[in-house]
Amino acid sequence: MTQSAEDQDFQAQMARVQALTRQLERISDPAVQASVKELVQCMLEFNSTAINRMMEIVHKSGPHGEGIIDSLGEDPLIRSLLILYGLHPQDTATRVARALEILEPTFRKFGAAVELERVEGSIVRLRIGEVRNATVGQTLKSSIEEQIYAFAPDVTRIDGLAALAESDLVRIAC
Repeated sequence: MTQSAEDQDFQAQMARVQALTRQLERISDPAVQASVKELVQCMLEFNSTAINRMMEIVHKSGPHGEGIIDSLGEDPLIRSLLILYGLHPQDTATRVARALEILEPTFRKFGAAVELERVEGSIVRLRIGEVRNATVGQTLKSSIEEQIYAFAPDVTRIDGLAALAESDLVRIAC
């Protein structure tokens, strides 16, 4: 998948945030470190409150409000922000199911059976039928990981992908 310029800008911004965070962690003065951390926490809380208020206003705006909120939740950049602040209109399981739904034509194309068993917290459990071709398995594994993490960046682990990573080579016992 090709990244848009907007996605690339976002990635660059996140890399800059990480670099600045590492730089701040090297500050030797504990009082300055504490002040910086408090400032960042206050800004995050302010942003969370403001974004929550915007979502409430959109929701109350009439019959189209919920559709607008759903559309906001579909945008990759906004989706990540809403998840960060715990404001996404869909839970993790719904977002993972949507990611797999989008991949359904790919599953059909390769004759793969992929089923969402459950989502517990930030852990996704998939049931995957046997895929005999290792190359196809690796392609599907990468596609599933990319899609799930795009729709649910709060997921920390995807169980069940091992079935896709198994090789189709014949093992010879010595």
